Amino acid sequence: MMETDNRASVSTQGRALLFWAAAAAMVLAIALAGYARSDAWAAGFSGADESAHFLNALAVGDYLAHPGGNPIAHARALYLHYPKISIGHWPPFFYAVEGSAFALAGPSWPLAMAINLLVSTVAALLAAGAAARLAPRPLALAGAGLLALTPIWLESLAFLMLDEAVALLAALAALAWHRYAATGGWRPLLLFAALAAATILTKGNGWLLGLVPPIHAALTGQGRRLIAPRAIAAASLLLAVVGPWYWLTAGIASDGFNYRPGAAYAARSLAANIGYLAANLSPPGLLLAIAGAIFEHRARRIDPPRWRFVAVWIALLLATLIFQSIVPTDITDRYMAPALVPLVVLALIGAWRIAAMLPTRWSGPALAAMLLVCALPGLIHLATRPAKIDFRLAAVAGGIAPAARPTLWLIDGSSGAEGALIAEVAMRDPARSAYILRSSKLLTESDFMGRSYRLNGDDRAVLDKLDRLGVAGIVTVRQQGVDPLPHSVQLARALAGSQYAVTARLPHRNRPGITTVYRRPAPVAPDLALLGEISGVPRKAAIFR
Repeated sequence: MMETDNRASVSTQGRALLFWAAAAAMVLAIALAGYARSDAWAAGFSGADESAHFLNALAVGDYLAHPGGNPIAHARALYLHYPKISIGHWPPFFYAVEGSAFALAGPSWPLAMAINLLVSTVAALLAAGAAARLAPRPLALAGAGLLALTPIWLESLAFLMLDEAVALLAALAALAWHRYAATGGWRPLLLFAALAAATILTKGNGWLLGLVPPIHAALTGQGRRLIAPRAIAAASLLLAVVGPWYWLTAGIASDGFNYRPGAAYAARSLAANIGYLAANLSPPGLLLAIAGAIFEHRARRIDPPRWRFVAVWIALLLATLIFQSIVPTDITDRYMAPALVPLVVLALIGAWRIAAMLPTRWSGPALAAMLLVCALPGLIHLATRPAKIDFRLAAVAGGIAPAARPTLWLIDGSSGAEGALIAEVAMRDPARSAYILRSSKLLTESDFMGRSYRLNGDDRAVLDKLDRLGVAGIVTVRQQGVDPLPHSVQLARALAGSQYAVTARLPHRNRPGITTVYRRPAPVAPDLALLGEISGVPRKAAIFR
């Protein structure tokens, strides 16, 4: 009898390993197809924010590799070299994780993309594991693929962003809250507090987790868990951890709000966010998720533990919708990333329940058809997405850093192009010999989001600024179909009659456009004191020399 039990246990473990291996293989296959289509691995940086995320992690990793001293002074010194560092606008947790990897292996685009892929894969496996508790394993296996195929997920793989990390941490926190609601124990409660803190300190929309416990309590009738002294103590501990950061950076973070709060914004945002969910899993897929929630709610008294588990996913989905429809940061599809794991889990339940109501000969084909409909948005996105633009700035950066002596370069182009050159130079400049200046900061005045934009001088002042600063070279990035901003036009006029000579013209890959490199005929030393004044960084912060 004992031998039979052991064989059964081994067989069960084998099936479990096969399930997880198949799920991981499916997610990786979809990710590789996404990379092949987007060319993201080879194209490098181009998004407005992704270079900032990379450089923030680089700043943390650099400090970990060279510990000691004032970390703020360290960050300021790096900002003088690489003026896309923006810790403060975004919180530091994920940068600490990624920066630790950079400290060990060195900052690089492939390493950052590998971390991105790991986060995506673990989140998809989590969705499959959650679905496996509620539906047959073959169907749960499909859940991993459905999540990996959603357009938001595919785009998050192509760009270095924080949304997938927030989605993964939020789902883990929701699971910890479910465990606490089931047991009332300290350990899952403290785990929830820790995961919630990590989520909130990864990105501001992590605060949506504050809505999960009350929504879950309302759905399950477990209000006592919510107001228990230990829950209040855990909430106080959570606020003590995350509160100081947000108190110090509230003014910086609020610069990123693009709307005013109010009923009009909430209505507009809610409609858009529901539309984003439908666009990622198809409108029928969204209806399947609603049906799954309704089916489980009707059966809640038959199996209360099952309902409590389903309810935490409903709570996470609703919390994301409510939070993102109230807080007026922006209306964009990627902010719905934390809702995708619960959306997929609920849609699978709905499809399974509906298929079970049909005659046996129809249930299998109907289930397959429903899954295909849910996958259609991702399949279409995968088939039609244009390749990611490559500004060819990696080649330019190789001619800038490392350098034998300090050198200052100006980059002119979109925010994404500016950040791309800065990040590419940073990866190649361990000696910190290169300084990059953004033309958008030298020639204009505006806030963090580019509002109240205006030129701060005439054409004659441009060359005077370049001379006084000691700018050794200039890189301009022009995209076909994208009109240059007034300061870029002003710079082009100034360069036409200047001593700067064109040394390279690099056609962009994957999209029409050209990157042009200008150099002074003779070496020039940068005025670092003036650069620090323009950048808002005191000269005494330059601690690397």
